[in-house]
Parts: sequence; structure tokens; C-alpha cells
Amino acid sequence: MQHFALPKFMYISMSGLKFSSLILQLYCVLSIFYVYKSGYPQPADILIAAAIGVALMFFVMKKSWVVTLPIALGLLFAFCTFIINVTNYVLWPDRQFILSSLYYIFNMGIFAFSYSLFKKTKGELAPALVTALIIAICLECIFVFMLNASENGRAIGTFNNPNQLSYWALLVFCLLVALRYPLTFKWYDYGLIGILFLIEMESLSKAALISFMVVFISVAFTRLVNNFGRAILIMIFLALVSFAVFSFESITGTVANLDNIQKTVTRLAEIGQDSDDNLEARGYNRIPENPQFLILGAGEGGYDRFTVGAFELHSGIATLFFSYGISGMVIFGFFLLSILWRLPPIFWILVFSIMLYGLTHQNIRFSFFWLFLGIITAVGELRATKKVQKLPNSTV
Repeated sequence: MQHFALPKFMYISMSGLKFSSLILQLYCVLSIFYVYKSGYPQPADILIAAAIGVALMFFVMKKSWVVTLPIALGLLFAFCTFIINVTNYVLWPDRQFILSSLYYIFNMGIFAFSYSLFKKTKGELAPALVTALIIAICLECIFVFMLNASENGRAIGTFNNPNQLSYWALLVFCLLVALRYPLTFKWYDYGLIGILFLIEMESLSKAALISFMVVFISVAFTRLVNNFGRAILIMIFLALVSFAVFSFESITGTVANLDNIQKTVTRLAEIGQDSDDNLEARGYNRIPENPQFLILGAGEGGYDRFTVGAFELHSGIATLFFSYGISGMVIFGFFLLSILWRLPPIFWILVFSIMLYGLTHQNIRFSFFWLFLGIITAVGELRATKKVQKLPNSTV
């Protein structure tokens, strides 16, 4: 029987694919460790930046280039942020304008890298990424629950502040859903989700808790949860409703005795009461006070131009609208639509919950968000081309 050997360049390609996959897994694990100040490159960023550089070099050397619509729109958005920031820098010199542009260029690199890699592996990378997420969750548990790393009574884990921790937990939950769909959750996935929710409770982020619950409730009615699991969830929900109606004082008294739940309930009850929990503190007042920037964009920097504090907008949505104007907002909107239009409703809900969090927090620049977008973009294209009907199952 005659055997055919693969050409040498195919061995190199396969080797490179495995190496790139390993880099992405390491990035998922190491991205939780914030060694330097926020805004500075972290060790995981340096690692994946090197991998992106090598991948870009090989892409440029290819005889023909294929640029898909999501990639094109993502690059257009990054270019838009660069032009607007540079223009504002000329008028109001502040290096933050340049740094802001670099964030989006770097994040676009993460998006393209994760998207291309996941697509090339036809989804076979999914189990490995789930394993990486499990390792990251376990490591984060050590810092949150055993080492009690906190700031002002709110857990920070391996991050620099509680909001970074809570946003990471939300994104990991969304990524876990994306990697498992349309298969049903494994038994330990429920444990992972429970741990992530406990981390959310420890971080005490109101926006993240609300967004997390939106995803949780939505996922409960998808094929990810089997009939038995759904029945249990419905029974728990009905039991809580019954107790709340017929024995409200009893149930609230029990809940009040549980420290974590008490802190969480108190935190949610204080929505709108904290000093930073209003439109002015988040910087929304800049929009009506400076309407001229809605057309061309104010860029991200030069905050001392504004009367409402010299700080960045504490909102990803407001940043898109105010810092990059109508053009930036429209381009980013079409970018998201190009990703979602071939995906099931649950993926729309995942993105909605993340953007809901972005109403009160700066969520767009977070690199893990762009990795999530890259993965679901590849999932959508793989489903559309029917190369895979469902992501590969695994023992992990």
C-alpha cells in the first residue's frame, strides 16, 4: 500500500497552529494577573503581543489576503479611533490620546488572532480553552477566597480593582456559554458558574451582578440546560416566589444572616445612592455640555478640557458616543452586527449583557472582551459554513 507524505510546509503550518493555540490558552490563564498599574501592559499582554506580531508577519508574506467583514469593520473602527485621537492630540497635546489608540490597535490584534485561530482549528480549540478557563477560575479562587485580596471590603483577587475582577468573571461566564453551545452543560459547568457568581458577590459590583443575572436567566431556557436542570431551576424559582409571598419576613431574616448575600443585597439596594453612582459622576453630563463632539469625537484624553472633573468617562457606551462621535458609534455598531447576524439569540443576549455593564463602566478597552468577540465571530462563521454543526465535545 502506497503512503503519501505531507509536504514540509504543512508540517510547519500544523506545528505553528498548535503553538499559537498554546499561546492563546496561556493568555487566558495569565491574563488574570495584573502585575503593573492599570493601563500598562501586563505579562499576558506582552506574551500575546509577540504571538500577534509573528502571525502578522506570516499573514503579510502570504500571496493572497482574505479580509472578512468583521475584520474589515474592526480595522476601520481602530483606524477611526486613531484619526480622532491624533487630531485631538494636535489641538490639545496629551499622550493619553496616543495611548488610547494603541489600546484599540492592540485589542484588534487580539480579536483577529483569536478569531483566525479558532476558525482554522474548526472549533477544536474549544475544549482546550475551557480547560484554560477552569485553571484561571481555580487560581482566582485562591486569591479571592483563601488570600482574601480586597480593597475597601470588596474583593480584587489578582486584579487592581474590584470592577476588573467582576467584569472578568462576567466575560468568563459568557465565554463558557459560547464555547459549550449548543451542547448541554457538563455537571461541573454548574459548579464553575456558581464559583463565578460567588466571585461577583465578593467583588460587589452592582452592574456586573445585574448583567450576570441577565445571562444566567437567559441561559436557563436554552439547550445548554437539559430538562432536569431546567426543572430544578424552575422549582427553586417557584419556591423563592412562594416564600417571598407567604413568608417574606422569614426569608429576609434568613438571608440577612448570610454575610455574602447580605452584602450583595445591600449593595444592589444602594443603586443610585453612592457618590459615583449617578450620571454626573460617570461623566454623562459632558455629552449635553459639549454637543460639538458628537460629530467628530472628543477622543480619549485631554480630560481637563471639561468642567465635570479631569477623568475619563466611566462608561464604554458613552465613550463610544462622545469620544468617537456618531461615526465611531455607527462603525462599532455595524462591527457587532457583522459578528452577531449569523448567531443564535443567546449570543445576542451575551453581548447585550456585556454592553449593559458598559453603561456604567469602561468595558470596551478590556482585552478579554475582544478575545470573546473573536471567538464568537469564528463560531458564527463555522456554523454558517456548516464545517461544524456544533463545537467538539470533550472530556474536559
